[in-house]
Amino acid sequence: MTNKGRICVLDRTVVPASAAACYATIPMCGLVDVQATEAAVVKLNRALGFELPQLGYCITGPGGIHAYGLAPGHWLLRVAADTEESVVDQIRGALASDHAVATVVSDAYMGLRLVAADAMHVLAQGCPLDLDVLSTGTCARTILARVTVLIVHNDIQAYELWVERSHEVYLRGWIDAALELPKSASRP
Repeated sequence: MTNKGRICVLDRTVVPASAAACYATIPMCGLVDVQATEAAVVKLNRALGFELPQLGYCITGPGGIHAYGLAPGHWLLRVAADTEESVVDQIRGALASDHAVATVVSDAYMGLRLVAADAMHVLAQGCPLDLDVLSTGTCARTILARVTVLIVHNDIQAYELWVERSHEVYLRGWIDAALELPKSASRP
């Protein structure tokens, strides 16, 4: 029996056996940008039902809310599609008297999931960040191929890339080109 390829777990397409990677658009989801003062964070954690991560870390809370620590007092929440307004209302209700803001940004960003045995090397071709320090369960806002992205390291061979929607076509083209380059072409 000959190996004609493998199934890409992202979109169930057949990937040729010679292919080292696959990537796909992350299905539509809700995204909420949250900023709060240190004093408001306790109330925010209580309203969400879990403790928000520190800078550079990711967690999954109740109800499948994914929280990415972007900066001190700043998070991106990934929620189920069409629930972002209720999450924002919940946050605003809990923090009405505090210095905090929650904004729906779902239409502004899109996500790609890259799965590859050498995914780190593919990303390193266009990223100044030392990806060796980006361990599983962490995230970083950085530059990739001259575009600002949020890189989320999900597991050893998988990364999520969140980018402004207007840069999607450019980033896809860059990833296609980066996947074709031999490893020796990436920066050390």
